[in-house]
Amino acid sequence: MKSIGIYILVSFLSLFFILQIALLLVAVKPELFTSTNNISVTDTVSTVQKVQTDSLIAQNADSLAQQTKPDTSPIMQKVDSKHLLKLELENQQKKFDELIRQSADIAKISDSTKNANNIATVKLLEAMSADNASRIIQQMEIEEAKIILKNMKKRQAAKILSLLEPEKAIELMK
Repeated sequence: MKSIGIYILVSFLSLFFILQIALLLVAVKPELFTSTNNISVTDTVSTVQKVQTDSLIAQNADSLAQQTKPDTSPIMQKVDSKHLLKLELENQQKKFDELIRQSADIAKISDSTKNANNIATVKLLEAMSADNASRIIQQMEIEEAKIILKNMKKRQAAKILSLLEPEKAIELMK
């Protein structure tokens, strides 16, 4: 019976977490959920294709330069090759910078989602009896439980800590 209750609670928390993510995405990036999204995806695809085309042009230009100028000096071939390599490096740097920017955006969304989930978990555990909440916290990872207890009302957190196994309580208070 207790495991059914825990299963229902975990299911509810998971559903709540998914809902929080969806709402957060709507708040942060509403264009993802509008009809202009198709244009945005098309623009993104065409940009990727353009970048790939530019890369192929640079590679073909290098091989073409070597094929059409067999009588040029090795020094000139090195200069042309270095110039093309510099262009390709700049192109790769732009791609890399864009990926870093996207990664930072995803990290911000992830942190916001974790915060929202932690707040929801704190509220749920505070609403429970200390006995039930202590059984749930007993099963959590130490770092996650520390964050949850830190954000709870001190009186409720103290009641929960008093009901935990002593080793777990000591770890959580460190």
